[in-house]
Amino acid sequence: MIRSCDVYEELGISLPGWVRRTVGFTKDVEAYERVRDRAYRRMLDLLVEQLMAGSRIVVLYAVHGEVSKRRAVFDVCAAHDAEALLLWCRCGDRIETERRLSSRLGRETEPEREASDPSVFDHLARLWEDPVDERCGSKIVPVLTYDTCLERLSWRQPAGRTVMDLIERAL
Repeated sequence: MIRSCDVYEELGISLPGWVRRTVGFTKDVEAYERVRDRAYRRMLDLLVEQLMAGSRIVVLYAVHGEVSKRRAVFDVCAAHDAEALLLWCRCGDRIETERRLSSRLGRETEPEREASDPSVFDHLARLWEDPVDERCGSKIVPVLTYDTCLERLSWRQPAGRTVMDLIERAL
């Protein structure tokens, strides 16, 4: 598993620090996005390493909300003859989202809880582009949406039955 929070930590990127520096992603956001892009390039490098080492399953645990970020992952997968699948975990309830974020407050030094400020969520939401007909090589990428409030799964583009069963059981 390649987690964006671990890559941020490896690269010395402090998300709470960037929240302060950008005043909640309202000023100098371009500087943060350059640093963020460096982290996403590092995740791609790690993905290549894993695929070249023969890993059969690699999970990129990060918000690949922009088409260009997803395209880069799918291009790497296609180049290494790896199948891609997009799992989109979403919560459509703003109050629940804010409750979950506030439960992280005071624990921002833990990499997986550093995104505790609502401005991080809002910034990512502004960048978000829905996955529509994403392609990995010539194949359409299966998209599984997991509604974390309703605990409901739905396939936008289905995967093979074996993969679908495996993921549905895990979630």
